[in-house]
Amino acid sequence: MSETPAKSFKERLAASRQALLWGPAIVILLSIGLDQATKFWTVAASGNHPGTLIREVIPGWFNLRDVRNPGAAWGLGSNFTSALAFVSLSCALYVIYAFAELTDGSRIRRYLGAIFLGGVIGNFFDRAFREGGVVDMFEVYLPWPWCEGGKYHYPVFNIADACICVAVISVIALELFGRKKKPDEAPSADGNAS
Repeated sequence: MSETPAKSFKERLAASRQALLWGPAIVILLSIGLDQATKFWTVAASGNHPGTLIREVIPGWFNLRDVRNPGAAWGLGSNFTSALAFVSLSCALYVIYAFAELTDGSRIRRYLGAIFLGGVIGNFFDRAFREGGVVDMFEVYLPWPWCEGGKYHYPVFNIADACICVAVISVIALELFGRKKKPDEAPSADGNAS
């Protein structure tokens, strides 16, 4: 079995640029644009007062609220906003560089990668350039009988967070349930794997 030669930096970058063109690039820009637009709207609607309830959409279950998160998920790393901005930027640059390999020529993986990149870049902008950290606005309560009042207060999130979660969960689901056997994994004539 012959191994393919390792690609050079320029070859990997050229392949990724080709994989990112058009559809995925548009998805990245739309994800970032929608994320940033909702964040600007949130700040304006609250009068730039974090913690303000903007609107009860479904009373007791879903609100729009201006919340600032200087950390990562669940507020982790709140004292390290600059470091988290650097991690976000590093992650985005790596995914752009290795996009062709990471998406493995699959159209759905390219679009999921684009959604992921849009989310990472959207939150990077907040961590790097917005005082107070990332703007979150979707406040959701989930039915959970083991919590006080039978509801779990899910951490407030934004469009970028949703993009990252949808992309990651979808890729995991594809890995678990959507993998097709490669030609060298196909069963041999006697029914045994080669």
